[in-house]
Amino acid sequence: MVTLDLVAATALSDNRVALGEVQVDKAQSYGLALRQFANYISRNLQGSFKPVSLRKSEPSMAPVGFSFREFASSYRPPRLTFDCINCSGGAEIIDNLSFAKFEAAGGEIVVTGDLVLAT
Repeated sequence: MVTLDLVAATALSDNRVALGEVQVDKAQSYGLALRQFANYISRNLQGSFKPVSLRKSEPSMAPVGFSFREFASSYRPPRLTFDCINCSGGAEIIDNLSFAKFEAAGGEIVVTGDLVLAT
């Protein structure tokens, strides 16, 4: 089965982020497709882009037999962390930045394929 996934790669040396789509075959790993996208972007934009990976940590679920009220009061949403592009550590999201603010701070967003940024 083939799926269409969104991917990102970044070049921290010049504050650029590339966004794109990749087709991932069931037999191919998402990680491989992400690395191939980063290599493609590096070649075409003359930079050193690295893949951006996001991990989702699921909190423990409520024990069986909990009422919905007990579940709702103890529910915690999944926590998202980015894999560090330079080491094996993680980086928690501490703030959200709009596209406009990112670009105003000197960043560049490169969109590939048929993707369009909605502002």
